[in-house]
Amino acid sequence: MVASLGCHRRQRCYVARTFTSTMLVLSRKVGQRILIGDKIAVTVVRVGQGGVRIGIEAPEGIEVVREELKLGNDSTSEERIAAPSRIGAPR
Repeated sequence: MVASLGCHRRQRCYVARTFTSTMLVLSRKVGQRILIGDKIAVTVVRVGQGGVRIGIEAPEGIEVVREELKLGNDSTSEERIAAPSRIGAPR
């Protein structure tokens, strides 16, 4: 079943079940990509001590936004001014 979700023998990955969906968890290195359907790509740009920087390519009209902005509970002013934090569909 895991192989049908995009895992190969050499990759470390697993499937985690949440209350509403299934999550595919993958290990990626800087420069490697994850494809979502035919039109969305997520690229690991940089890995640092405090987190991971990712790049997301999506067609116009598809909103890409950090979860804390969507939920309205932005925690720090540093995160608030980090740009770009939203692309695609209008706010």
